[in-house]
Amino acid sequence: LQAEAASEHPFEVVLSDYHFPGKNGLDLWRAMRQDPGLAALPMIMMACGDPLRPTDPGDRFFNCLKPIRGADLMRTMTAALKGDAGSPGFSGAAQRGEAEKNRPAASLSVLLVEDMEMNRMVAKGLLSELGCRTTMAVNGAQAVELARRRSFDLIFMDIQMPVMDGMTAVELIRTRERESGQTHIPIVGMTAHALKGDREKYLAGGLDGYLTKPITLTAVSRVIREMVDRFQIKADRPAAVPGSENAAAGPAPMSAGRDSAIDFKIVSSALGGNLGLVRQSLEIYRRDAPNLMAGIIAAVENQDAAALGAGAHALKGITSHYTRTGAFETAAFLARKAPTVDWGRDQNETAELARRLEVELDLLLAAMAEYLAAENGTGPEVCP
Repeated sequence: LQAEAASEHPFEVVLSDYHFPGKNGLDLWRAMRQDPGLAALPMIMMACGDPLRPTDPGDRFFNCLKPIRGADLMRTMTAALKGDAGSPGFSGAAQRGEAEKNRPAASLSVLLVEDMEMNRMVAKGLLSELGCRTTMAVNGAQAVELARRRSFDLIFMDIQMPVMDGMTAVELIRTRERESGQTHIPIVGMTAHALKGDREKYLAGGLDGYLTKPITLTAVSRVIREMVDRFQIKADRPAAVPGSENAAAGPAPMSAGRDSAIDFKIVSSALGGNLGLVRQSLEIYRRDAPNLMAGIIAAVENQDAAALGAGAHALKGITSHYTRTGAFETAAFLARKAPTVDWGRDQNETAELARRLEVELDLLLAAMAEYLAAENGTGPEVCP
C-alpha cells in the first residue's frame, strides 16, 4: 500500500478479509490510519457475523458481510469510491435514500428521444430512478409527432439522429408552439460532442438545457430540478418510489482494478446503481458493438468517410458507459479524424487504427463476458 500510494496510479479502495494469520483486518485498518499517506484510503472489511466497529467508525470504514453478494459489494464499493462517510454495516436503505434525495417532488411525463437502443435503455432507467414516466422516440420526426399528439412535462432530445436530427425537431416544435399558442415544453439536449460554444449554440436554437453524454443520475436529477423550478412544472400525481423493483438487488460488482477493461466508477455513475440495468446494458452492448465494429472496418476498406465517422461516433457513445480509455479513446479519435481523412495519404494509418480498435473492443467484450459468467455462477462463500 505504501509503495502504491506514491505511484502514478495509487489504490482507491482496500477490500480486506478480516481473518489473517497472526493479525487481522482491523490491525491493518489501524496501521493505515497511522500512515499519513494511507489515512484517507477507504477500507471495505469482509467478515462473518455482526458488522465490525472500529474505534473511529465514521472514518470511511465499510462492512460487507459474508457470504458476499454481488449487489452488496457493488453498493458498498460505490459508497466508498464516492467518498461517503463510512458506516458500521451495509444497508440497502442508504442507496435508496440517495435516489430518494434526487427524486423530484412530482412524477413527470417525459419524452425521451434517442436513436441508440442502449442509450435509450440507460436514460430510461435513470429517469425511472427519479420517478418519471417515460415515452420513447427513436428520431426527431417521431418526437415532433408525439409532441403534437400528446402533452409532456419535459423532453430529453438527442442531437445527432438519423431521419431527423434533434435541433431540426426542436425548431419544428418551437414553431408550432408559437403558431398555435401551445405551452412551451422544456427541452433538454443530449450530445456526446462537447465542443466550445456548443452549449450557447444549442440554447440559442431552442433548447432550455443541455447534457453531455454519457449522462448520469446526478446530472439528470440536477437538470430536472432546474426545469421544474424555472418553468413551474406541476405533474398530476406524486412520484413513485424510484427503483423499488431493483432496490433490494442492486448491481453486481465490476472489477475496480487498474488493469480492468471496465471502469467501475463510470459504470456506477452512468447506470445509477441498478442491477437490471447493468445486465441489460451489457447484453445490448455485446450484441450491437461487434456490428458497429464490422461497419467501421468496411468503411475503411471502402474509403467511406461518412460511414466511418457515423460508426465510430456510435461506438464511442455506447462505450462511454463503461470506460474512457482503450476502445473509447480510439473510437473517439476515429470519429474526429473521419471528416478530414485523406484516403490517399491516410489509408494505412486509418486501417491500423481500426485494427487497434477491434483488439481493444475484443478486450472489453471479454471482460463483459467474464463479468456476466461470474455473476450468473456466483455461489455462497464459506466463512472461515
